[in-house]
Amino acid sequence: MKQIVVHVLFLLLFAMVESVFAANNTSDYAVVVSKKTLADEDWKKVTDVLVKKHHATVVTFEADVNETLPELRRQFPRYVCFGKRQASLVVLVN
Repeated sequence: MKQIVVHVLFLLLFAMVESVFAANNTSDYAVVVSKKTLADEDWKKVTDVLVKKHHATVVTFEADVNETLPELRRQFPRYVCFGKRQASLVVLVN
């Protein structure tokens, strides 16, 4: 009888802890994209596919990717995808 009570208490505790983590972490995957890039119809399609495939949340920024840091800290996703149009990429070559 004691074992059954211990198992039930353990399961209840596990369920409570899991629900707390689920409430704090909306998704394990975030897609970071500028509002300008997201306004582009083709990039919106790419973003939508990523969101659907990975159950991701979208985090946008106006001018600087660092604007997303507070939201990424709040969400604390396991994976982050940064969507950026090729025209706006900066490549450093030595």
